[in-house]
Amino acid sequence: MSVRRSDLVVAGLGGIGSATAYRAAGQGLDVVGLEQFHALHDRGSSHGHSRIFRIAYFEAPEYVPLAQRSLEGWRRLETATGESLLRTTGGLDLGRPGGRLLEGALSACIAHGIAHERWDAATLRARAPGLTLPDDMEGVFQKDAAILNPTCATGVHLRAARETGAELRFGTRLLGWEREGEGLRLRVEGPEGETDIVTHRLILTAGAWLGSFAGFARALPRIAVERQVVGWLPALPSTLAGHTFPVVNAGLDEGHVYLMPAHDGRGAKIGLYHHRGERVENPDLPDPHPDATDRRLLQTIADRYLHGRETIVQMRTCRFTLTPDEHFIVDALEGERVVVGGGFSGHGFKFAPAIAEILVALARGHSPSTSLDLFRLDRFVPTHTPE
Repeated sequence: MSVRRSDLVVAGLGGIGSATAYRAAGQGLDVVGLEQFHALHDRGSSHGHSRIFRIAYFEAPEYVPLAQRSLEGWRRLETATGESLLRTTGGLDLGRPGGRLLEGALSACIAHGIAHERWDAATLRARAPGLTLPDDMEGVFQKDAAILNPTCATGVHLRAARETGAELRFGTRLLGWEREGEGLRLRVEGPEGETDIVTHRLILTAGAWLGSFAGFARALPRIAVERQVVGWLPALPSTLAGHTFPVVNAGLDEGHVYLMPAHDGRGAKIGLYHHRGERVENPDLPDPHPDATDRRLLQTIADRYLHGRETIVQMRTCRFTLTPDEHFIVDALEGERVVVGGGFSGHGFKFAPAIAEILVALARGHSPSTSLDLFRLDRFVPTHTPE
């Protein structure tokens, strides 16, 4: 049996994995990318027409340098490929004074010197009349926020990776691996049956399947997979149509609500972070289609906070892969032979260019330019013991 040998294997070719394969191939590495489904599938977190890109990052100030680096990366990819991927709308983070979302966005802007505006309740009423908000809500507006098309962006990364020299295998699943010399021998199953790949390093960007590898899973925290549902409303009043209105993250009584104006031929998008809190126990099974309960939940939020009383006309599911603290995992282990990028907790796609840069640096034994303290595995486990 012939054995494929490579410098690097990337397992999982969604948003993060496709960017990683492109980054690594661009550095002259012999790259093999593996994806168990077809290209641009809808079984993970990297499909659909819109994701929010934002700089004012309320989750933690450490995300801001990653966001800034990613914005540069998306723009470079647009220049290199001639594709338009980001549509700048500005972003509005809403919440009550003292609340995590409002204060976190404000702190991130101040800590990193990001230009922003703080809108009090009167300013919100004047500048965002399409919203009906409680009188005690305030906002942070940041001009660089945008809408990013994940299906298009992932497709561009895949095409660019292949054109740069990466070998991409779809319908091919990673079964496991063992050490061999200074590298790893991988067992993979594809259209031609089981084969082996011997590689110097492995980067795992397998999303909901990250914890499915025997032995290796013991080095990870429990990563919960959650069903998420989003909905679209038709054309809204002029203050919410097109791109005269920003993308919105709002800390409301219902939780973390997000809203995007009409984009790429679709109406305004609305979602509730954690939605119904439904866990996916078996990621190999398709998620249940959106139902009346999903619709009722999203419609109630839309009716309460949006002018116009428009009806949700379409819904779609995706998945969140949640770490216990909802921060990412970006780290190397098993004697630095395996590099992990996962647990992106519903907000990781926008960072694909920067995360890819870090993952490839770790795989090559280099120190990333961005601090990884927030994302290291040892925040969950005291040590990594190679097997």
